[in-house]
Amino acid sequence: MILFDKVPKKEIISNEKFRELRGYLEEEEAKATLAEFLYNNLGFTCQLLLGIEIFPFQEIILRGWFDHGFNFWVASRGASKSWLVAIFCILYPIFHPGTTIVLASNTFRSTRRIIKQVELFLNSKSAILAKQC
Repeated sequence: MILFDKVPKKEIISNEKFRELRGYLEEEEAKATLAEFLYNNLGFTCQLLLGIEIFPFQEIILRGWFDHGFNFWVASRGASKSWLVAIFCILYPIFHPGTTIVLASNTFRSTRRIIKQVELFLNSKSAILAKQC
Protein backbone atom coordinates (compact mmCIF):
# COMPACT_ATOMS: atom_id res chain seq x y z
CA MET A 1 0.00 0.00 0.00
CA ILE A 2 2.88 2.40 0.62
CA LEU A 3 3.88 2.36 -3.07
CA PHE A 4 0.47 3.63 -4.18
CA ASP A 5 0.82 6.70 -1.95
CA LYS A 6 3.83 7.76 -4.06
CA VAL A 7 1.93 7.79 -7.38
CA PRO A 8 1.84 11.32 -8.82
CA LYS A 9 -1.52 13.01 -8.33
CA LYS A 10 -1.58 14.10 -11.99
CA GLU A 11 -1.79 10.49 -13.16
CA ILE A 12 -4.52 9.52 -10.68
CA ILE A 13 -6.67 12.54 -11.59
CA SER A 14 -6.16 11.92 -15.30
CA ASN A 15 -7.14 8.25 -15.12
CA GLU A 16 -10.17 9.13 -12.98
CA LYS A 17 -11.18 11.58 -15.71
CA PHE A 18 -11.06 8.75 -18.27
CA ARG A 19 -13.26 6.51 -16.11
CA GLU A 20 -15.90 9.23 -15.95
CA LEU A 21 -16.12 9.72 -19.73
CA ARG A 22 -19.56 8.89 -21.11
CA GLY A 23 -21.32 9.35 -24.40
CA TYR A 24 -20.03 10.66 -27.69
CA LEU A 25 -16.80 12.63 -28.20
CA GLU A 26 -16.08 14.83 -31.17
CA GLU A 27 -13.15 13.64 -33.28
CA GLU A 28 -10.65 16.28 -32.08
CA GLU A 29 -11.62 15.75 -28.43
CA ALA A 30 -11.33 11.96 -28.86
CA LYS A 31 -7.84 12.29 -30.37
CA ALA A 32 -6.69 14.58 -27.55
CA THR A 33 -8.18 12.29 -24.91
CA LEU A 34 -6.51 9.21 -26.43
CA ALA A 35 -3.14 11.01 -26.59
CA GLU A 36 -3.46 12.07 -22.94
CA PHE A 37 -4.41 8.53 -21.90
CA LEU A 38 -1.47 6.98 -23.77
CA TYR A 39 0.93 9.59 -22.34
CA ASN A 40 -0.24 8.82 -18.79
CA ASN A 41 -0.12 5.03 -19.23
CA LEU A 42 3.26 4.29 -20.83
CA GLY A 43 3.10 0.55 -20.12
CA PHE A 44 -0.14 0.26 -22.08
CA THR A 45 1.33 2.50 -24.80
CA CYS A 46 4.33 0.18 -25.20
CA GLN A 47 2.00 -2.77 -25.49
CA LEU A 48 -0.27 -1.04 -28.00
CA LEU A 49 2.33 0.61 -30.25
CA LEU A 50 5.25 -1.79 -30.00
CA GLY A 51 3.71 -5.05 -28.82
CA ILE A 52 6.09 -5.08 -25.84
CA GLU A 53 5.15 -5.65 -22.21
CA ILE A 54 7.32 -3.75 -19.77
CA PHE A 55 7.67 -4.33 -16.06
CA PRO A 56 6.21 -1.80 -13.59
CA PHE A 57 9.69 -0.60 -12.54
CA GLN A 58 10.49 0.10 -16.20
CA GLU A 59 7.29 2.11 -16.56
CA ILE A 60 8.25 4.17 -13.50
CA ILE A 61 11.71 4.85 -14.97
CA LEU A 62 10.17 5.86 -18.32
CA ARG A 63 7.74 8.17 -16.52
CA GLY A 64 10.68 9.83 -14.77
CA TRP A 65 12.47 10.31 -18.07
CA PHE A 66 9.35 11.80 -19.63
CA ASP A 67 8.71 14.22 -16.76
CA HIS A 68 12.23 15.50 -16.04
CA GLY A 69 14.74 17.19 -18.33
CA PHE A 70 17.86 15.72 -16.72
CA ASN A 71 18.05 12.09 -15.63
CA PHE A 72 20.81 10.00 -14.16
CA TRP A 73 20.16 6.27 -13.82
CA VAL A 74 22.80 3.99 -12.39
CA ALA A 75 21.93 0.34 -12.83
CA SER A 76 23.73 -2.98 -12.82
CA ARG A 77 24.66 -5.04 -15.82
CA GLY A 78 21.62 -6.70 -17.35
CA ALA A 79 19.16 -4.15 -15.94
CA SER A 80 17.76 -3.42 -19.44
CA LYS A 81 19.36 0.01 -19.70
CA SER A 82 19.92 0.04 -23.47
CA TRP A 83 16.62 -1.73 -24.09
CA LEU A 84 14.67 0.86 -22.10
CA VAL A 85 16.54 3.77 -23.69
CA ALA A 86 15.55 2.35 -27.10
CA ILE A 87 11.88 2.36 -26.05
CA PHE A 88 12.27 5.94 -24.80
CA CYS A 89 13.84 6.97 -28.13
CA ILE A 90 10.73 5.68 -29.91
CA LEU A 91 8.03 6.99 -27.58
CA TYR A 92 9.32 10.42 -26.59
CA PRO A 93 9.34 11.92 -30.12
CA ILE A 94 5.83 10.59 -30.71
CA PHE A 95 4.51 12.64 -27.77
CA HIS A 96 6.88 15.59 -28.30
CA PRO A 97 7.07 16.27 -32.07
CA GLY A 98 10.13 18.14 -33.27
CA THR A 99 12.29 16.65 -30.53
CA THR A 100 15.94 15.83 -31.14
CA ILE A 101 17.47 12.99 -29.15
CA VAL A 102 21.24 12.79 -28.85
CA LEU A 103 22.79 9.47 -27.85
CA ALA A 104 26.23 9.86 -26.35
CA SER A 105 28.36 7.20 -24.72
CA ASN A 106 31.98 6.47 -24.01
CA THR A 107 32.09 3.93 -26.85
CA PHE A 108 30.35 3.87 -30.19
CA ARG A 109 29.36 0.26 -29.51
CA SER A 110 26.88 1.29 -26.80
CA THR A 111 25.20 3.86 -29.03
CA ARG A 112 25.07 1.42 -31.94
CA ARG A 113 23.43 -1.19 -29.69
CA ILE A 114 20.64 1.27 -28.81
CA ILE A 115 20.08 2.19 -32.47
CA LYS A 116 19.98 -1.50 -33.46
CA GLN A 117 17.42 -2.15 -30.71
CA VAL A 118 15.24 0.72 -31.99
CA GLU A 119 15.40 -0.84 -35.46
CA LEU A 120 14.47 -4.27 -34.06
CA PHE A 121 11.46 -2.81 -32.23
CA LEU A 122 10.22 -0.90 -35.26
CA ASN A 123 10.80 -3.74 -37.73
CA SER A 124 8.91 -6.31 -35.66
CA LYS A 125 5.50 -7.48 -36.84
CA SER A 126 3.80 -6.22 -33.68
CA ALA A 127 4.93 -2.59 -34.17
CA ILE A 128 2.48 -1.70 -36.92
CA LEU A 129 1.08 1.31 -35.06
CA ALA A 130 4.54 2.61 -34.11
CA LYS A 131 5.60 2.51 -37.77
CA GLN A 132 2.61 4.64 -38.67
CA CYS A 133 3.60 7.25 -36.08
